[in-house]
Formats: sequence, C-alpha cells, structure tokens
Amino acid sequence: MKKIAILTTNIGNSGGTERVVSFVANNFSKKNDVTVYSMVKASISTFYELDSKISIRYLNLYQYEHEKRVIFKSIKKVWNTISFFCKVKNIDADVIIGTSKSINIYLSLLSFFSKKKIIGCEHFAHNAPMSKFIKKIRLVAYKRLDRLIVLTLFDYNYYKSKGIKTEIIPNAIPFQINQRPEHRAKIILAVGRHSIQKRFDLLLRIWLKARLYEHGWQLKIIGDGELFDRNKSLAIDLGIAESVFFEPPTKNIVDEYLNASFFVLTSEYEALPMVLIESMYCGLPCIAFDCDTGPRDIIEDNVDGFIVPFGNIELFSQKMILLSNNDVRLKEMSTSAVLNISRFSAQNIYEKWNGLIRDIYE
Repeated sequence: MKKIAILTTNIGNSGGTERVVSFVANNFSKKNDVTVYSMVKASISTFYELDSKISIRYLNLYQYEHEKRVIFKSIKKVWNTISFFCKVKNIDADVIIGTSKSINIYLSLLSFFSKKKIIGCEHFAHNAPMSKFIKKIRLVAYKRLDRLIVLTLFDYNYYKSKGIKTEIIPNAIPFQINQRPEHRAKIILAVGRHSIQKRFDLLLRIWLKARLYEHGWQLKIIGDGELFDRNKSLAIDLGIAESVFFEPPTKNIVDEYLNASFFVLTSEYEALPMVLIESMYCGLPCIAFDCDTGPRDIIEDNVDGFIVPFGNIELFSQKMILLSNNDVRLKEMSTSAVLNISRFSAQNIYEKWNGLIRDIYE
C-alpha cells in the first residue's frame, strides 16, 4: 500500500480535470491510502463523488485570477508560492500527483529537497495559449518530475523531445451504464465552461445557420463560466433564444447524454476532452471543430462523428443537418461511437496508472 497525495486547484469545480481527479483518487483508494489536496477552499466539498476512504484537505491559498490590482495580484502570487511550498513539503505521502501546470511547476521545486516521487499531469495541449516565459519555466520545471503524464501522442512527442520523462495515460470513461435508449429527444447537446476556449459564440451562429429549430430541434448548452451572460445575450440578439437552453452544471450529466441525439464541440483548442469520451460512451455521435489535439484522437471521422476545420460554420451546420435528417445514419454512428470508445474503459486506464506507479519505484 502506498500513500498517494493528489493536488488539484479546486476540488469543488465541475470541470474535466476534477472529474479525472475523482476517477484517479477513487481507483487508487481501492488498494492505497489516498488524500486529495485542494489549493483553495471549495464552496462545496466536491462536485464529483469521492470514496468515503479518501481524505480531503485544503491548503487555503489565495485566488487571484480576478484580481485587477497588479500589485495585490503579485503579492498574492508570491505568498501562494511560499505558502504552497511550506505546506506541501510536510505532506506525508510516497507519491504526489499534480494536476495543473502551476501545481506541477511548484512541485518541481520540491524535488530538490524531497525523495517523494512526483508525477505531473497535463490536461492541456502543450501549445495552448500562454506566455513564452511560462513555457520556458514549464520545460525547466518538468525535467525535475519523476514522470509527466500527457493525454495524446502529439504532446508525448513534444515533451519527450525536450528530455522530459513522459507517459501517455488518456482520460477514462468515468461512469458505467447498462442500457442506452432506443429513442432520444430532438436535442443537440454541448457541455463545457462558457469561456473563450469553448467558442459557444460560434455554436450559436452555427445553430442560426442550420435553422434546425424550425423542425422541432433544441440546442442545450450545459455549463457555467465568465461568458455565460454574454452568450445568453447573443442568443437573444440572434433571435434563437427560444430554442437554446442554457443550464448550469449538473451531477446528472449522464441523463443529459442519454436523452440527447448527438453532441457538438466548438472549442478552439483542447487536450483530450472528457465530454467527447463521455458522450460517445452514451451513444452520441459527435461533431467537433478540429484542433491539434482532442477531437481527432477520439472521433473517427465519418464513422462515429464528424471533424470540421475550425471556424467553418457552413460545413459544421451541414453536418448537423445531415444527422438530424437521417435516422439510419444517426443510429449507425451511435453504435460505432460506443464500440470505438471502449478503449478508454476504466479498467484499461487504471492498469496504466498502476503500471506507472510500479515503474517509478523500479
């Protein structure tokens, strides 16, 4: 039995990273002593369910993302760095797992003073937008990790070429279902934070272009975020508000997947989006804009979904119209989606994690 500490930014969040944290923690807790450390105090204990054997601790660092005063933001950053290091160096664990870029960088400092095994997880593609300075710091820091876990071959090749000890462990299907419905509602589903990355503004313009609401279809967008109100206002301005439903994050997301007919993703960049894995497991064909990583690692184009060049609103709307008008094609793609996504089964991914822990101790 190992003592495993998993560090995340905010365990109360409802994003894909937090879902992965819950999966890794729950599976490791079967044979190990697991503690989850949240950098900030969550407004709720956890959004995703954690096994009762898992302990949750809070480091109570400052949240400074929305701090507009530069001097106060700088002070909070410095204080967080000092406070983080002082608290984390005393964690009683054999293995410490970081789950964000900033946490991984902080943990790299610990490697100078501790013999604990340190694993960093990257949930974003290496070329996601960030300053050149941070990119340089990241590369230097990641060379101190015992392992860096990435989600795709694209990122593996990049970090490996930089001399970083890297492994690919993709996200796993985080739940199980026994039956998928024969008949589904005329709902097209999107799930994610209302942020610039997700480009729900483009999705709303695609929805206007496709005009599927004239045939009884609805678009449902589930998520919160800083652009929530702006996107709702855009739907009103475009005259499509009556057919677009904006809903907050839900713990019953599986029910939403099982009720919808197909899934759409309009992100400008991704790593390996959980929402595609989850929706395809529930039998939803997916239409997604192409990115360097993400959709093309999951979707087999024209088999279980469609991959559209980023920003091509016309082609994206055509694919939506195609699926909405062709029940036979929709069901064929649904069957293919379930078969294709089985490679992300929880058992397969858990075995990769167990193998990693064994390897770093050899």
